[in-house]
Amino acid sequence: MTFGTAKYLAEDATQRNLNQWINTQFDDLNRTVLVGQMNYQASRQDLQQTVTSLSTTGTISPLLPADLTISVPDQQGDVVATDAIDMGDGFSTLMNGTFSASIVPSGSGGGGYPSGSLPVTLNPVPTGATVLPLIINYYDNYDWVAATGSGLGTNLATFNSGGFVTGYNTSPEYAVQVVSNPIVRGQVTGTMHLVLAENRPLYSVNFYDDRYRPIQNRTINYTGGVDTLTTQYDFSGKSLRSLLSHYKAGTGAQYHTVLTKMDYDPSFRISHIWKNIDGASTDQLISSQQYNEIGQLTSKELGNSLDNLNYDYNIRGWLNSINRGLYFQYQLDSRALLWIATGL
Repeated sequence: MTFGTAKYLAEDATQRNLNQWINTQFDDLNRTVLVGQMNYQASRQDLQQTVTSLSTTGTISPLLPADLTISVPDQQGDVVATDAIDMGDGFSTLMNGTFSASIVPSGSGGGGYPSGSLPVTLNPVPTGATVLPLIINYYDNYDWVAATGSGLGTNLATFNSGGFVTGYNTSPEYAVQVVSNPIVRGQVTGTMHLVLAENRPLYSVNFYDDRYRPIQNRTINYTGGVDTLTTQYDFSGKSLRSLLSHYKAGTGAQYHTVLTKMDYDPSFRISHIWKNIDGASTDQLISSQQYNEIGQLTSKELGNSLDNLNYDYNIRGWLNSINRGLYFQYQLDSRALLWIATGL
């Protein structure tokens, strides 16, 4: 491992044989902005001397795809590619929204890097070496969305709020409305992960409320569709509802949703979890929890009475047994501090 000023290059035995290094780059607040792969032939000692002498501050560039196919409904924002953009089956724009598609030449074809936009301080990359970005983190704003051509949009995506709590700031849930906060300085607004061997970036964008709690994440999945996770909180920050929308693009396109509902007891311990798949007429109970007077979990019911887990504790508060007296049980031998399983 080779260090700069809070920057480093690392390699394992396999990478050493291939003259490869994992390169981590930071901004001026010491936040990780890039993790990439660098090809450079040098010993660790020589590279350490080189990195120590570097003190440049510059930029790193977003990775753009060469060809981009968009098959996502309610598209908004800007998308960019270096060669071609195709609007495939399932593509539509958001009503009253704005959308644009642009070709930005990279100078090399086959995808590439346009003008840089992410500041890097004390860049530990030797002269002549190139870095393939594997992970990029974006902070403070959503300017990167248009620059990368991800097409994820810079506003909260519409979602089916039918299962969400609409009685805001009232008993018993004291739910908070799902509204994004435009001031996101200091927050991770998005990430890029590169699909190895395909040189294809997958982007995700994060939105926050006015307490900087993540209320929505949109991620491009492997098929080119978008997975959206939207979360509703109560006043104290506990999750009340979460809606996962999954869109599989391409051949055999599919769209599915999973709604999760949670409630809590007066001591703010989770009591029940329900799931609803694809807007079914009834919710399915997943688990129910019961607690004793000092807050220890005493019983957990799985599904709608499908199975039960009962917990016993000793006077010290240690977990003493699970399903005591049943055919299959775990019991703690306090003398040897060993778990004894019976019924196996």
